[in-house]
Amino acid sequence: MVLIMVCGIGTDVGKTIASAILVEALGAGYWKPLQAGMLEETDTHVIERLVPSAACYPESFRFVHPLSPHHAAYLEGLDVNDEHINIPKHDGDLIIESSGGVLVPYQKDRLLIDLFCKWNCEWVIVSRHYLGSINHTLLTVDVLQRRRVRLLGIIFNGNPEPFSEEAIISISGLPMIGRIYQEAQWTPSLIRRYAWEWKHSVWSKEIGNVSGILLHK
Repeated sequence: MVLIMVCGIGTDVGKTIASAILVEALGAGYWKPLQAGMLEETDTHVIERLVPSAACYPESFRFVHPLSPHHAAYLEGLDVNDEHINIPKHDGDLIIESSGGVLVPYQKDRLLIDLFCKWNCEWVIVSRHYLGSINHTLLTVDVLQRRRVRLLGIIFNGNPEPFSEEAIISISGLPMIGRIYQEAQWTPSLIRRYAWEWKHSVWSKEIGNVSGILLHK
């Protein structure tokens, strides 16, 4: 089983849609360990709707408050213990979606990166274009490289921004996996189209050289 961690440079950058496309492209399962807020339609619900064939696993913790996990857990009287966050037993590759950025605390003295780095994952970074996103993206890359995790590449969310993207790719040395455009409505057929395009793009060759995943599905 290959574990692929989908992390973002911050909150609301497109991790769930990126995860849905990767789940479809790889025929993988999906798991989000920590869900904060939006319980009426969680990210797991979104994946189930967009990729009906996917095996989705329940969150280890679901918080009512849309806050950092350590804050939400405090307000809700929950003990977010590592022993209660276990990777699901899945027959195949598994996409794991992070919560917010990699330096989000899930305990008062523990960060999500501390937890996720124990799992021997391959990492994908989702970057959305906005003023300051170059800095946030490169900071995320730097933090992960210092942890010596295996970085597959970057997914850009938004219309092309050549100056930003070229700087990020050149400085980080990471390939671009794919792009997410601003779509009016996300549907299963649209997710399938993106999955096909990512698998057959020149960028999939870069990822294939790193992990052998996209090229061999």
